[in-house]
Amino acid sequence: MTDDDAAQYDLVKQAILRRLNITGETHRVRFREFQRPPNTRPRVVAQQLCDHMAQWLNPSQKTGIQMGEAIVMEQFCHVVGAETQAWVRRHNPTTLEQAVALAENFEDSLVSARTTLLDCPPPSAAKGPPSNPFPGPRAVRSPAPSGHPAPLPWRQRLAPSWGRMVPPAPLSYQQRDKYVPPLPSAPPVCFRCQQPGHIARYCPAAMECDVAACHLASETDLPSDR
Repeated sequence: MTDDDAAQYDLVKQAILRRLNITGETHRVRFREFQRPPNTRPRVVAQQLCDHMAQWLNPSQKTGIQMGEAIVMEQFCHVVGAETQAWVRRHNPTTLEQAVALAENFEDSLVSARTTLLDCPPPSAAKGPPSNPFPGPRAVRSPAPSGHPAPLPWRQRLAPSWGRMVPPAPLSYQQRDKYVPPLPSAPPVCFRCQQPGHIARYCPAAMECDVAACHLASETDLPSDR
């Protein structure tokens, strides 16, 4: 509020009530949605309805015609429809003429928007039928043999495994300081001859022993010349 408005009591009071959501619209909703609390006498119920009506219509500062106009405006918003009602109440009109003007402008804009959409041709009709890049008769597939499922009309193409691999994320400066490169793997060592470069299965010493054992066994199995 400006300094001049802040010096006026009525404007300050309205600003405070509006900030606390205590307006005529609030009491109108409470008046329409009021329900009798349990164990409440009828006289108390009537008094509470009168209080909400007084805060809504404000009969002390309005004439009978103005109060009747407020009641007609409420029923008007209830009849015009949900969308139009929301638009009218959003602008908070103070007279019936303002509410009627808001409703007419909103509905005229809706009609104009729908007419524009109907006049525009659909995208498929504007572009025409798609051309066939492969002219000529289409090959007819032979039916699937009995006992086997029919082939799918399409098959999803997948990228190779090496193409789906996600590259590792770059290391931050803190991770680079703590990163220790892996040591190069040592060549295998044979447990038979303790020589690097091969394993026991392919050990030359073991292979020589096997050959000698086989040669000795063959000489033993030969029949004697006696």
